[in-house]
Amino acid sequence: MESTVEMRVVICIVILLLWSGLLSAKTIRVGRYQTYTTITKAIDIAVDKDTILVEKDTYHEKNLIIDKEIVLKGIGYPILEGEHLFEIISIKADNVTIDGFRLQHSGQSSVIDFAGIKIYNKQNELEGIQNFRSYLIISLKNKLCDESRKRIHLSDVAVEELDIVSSDNVEHNYIANEKEKNNHAFIGRMLDKLSPRQRKAIELYYIEEQKYEDICVAMQMNYQSVRNLIHRGMLKLRTCAV
Repeated sequence: MESTVEMRVVICIVILLLWSGLLSAKTIRVGRYQTYTTITKAIDIAVDKDTILVEKDTYHEKNLIIDKEIVLKGIGYPILEGEHLFEIISIKADNVTIDGFRLQHSGQSSVIDFAGIKIYNKQNELEGIQNFRSYLIISLKNKLCDESRKRIHLSDVAVEELDIVSSDNVEHNYIANEKEKNNHAFIGRMLDKLSPRQRKAIELYYIEEQKYEDICVAMQMNYQSVRNLIHRGMLKLRTCAV
């Protein structure tokens, strides 16, 4: 009898905890005529378990950093514009859901691995991003073929006719090692063109994958100054790489 009562008490406590979590979650709307007109601001004020609904429009948000367990849902497939400069969405939290967006013109660089969406943590859920799967596959295949042609002087065979197969042999390993050495040397030369603070900020964010808040503490700068520093550094790298 006592064990049954104890079990009921435990069940009640669990239900209350789950219910309190559901009640605390809120929905934030983003749109031209809403309280919040930018997704960045909505993410800043959101907490874990919140849902952000984004109305149909074109949003120039530079780099959206999601470091909270939230749902980001588009209404009518709003467009996230990368301006050929930015990694559009950086996911640095688990249990993130992104649904119903068009991503276009993400940044491209041989120095930093830009992508439309980059996942820094595991166990994230991505649903309903239009043409997202095709975008990733085609972009990756084209990138691999372009790099192979430039560095190994392959013939101009159509991408669709190529069958990329990895082989564990001496020649393959030699080419891979030489390519890695060239890449490291190129990255070093490019980073040398930055100011010391720009280089440190970019290394902390892209190589060590630290959050903006941690970089602020390490460099003793405010949040916006760090973002501006990284932005200017990336523009400089892009200019030098052309």
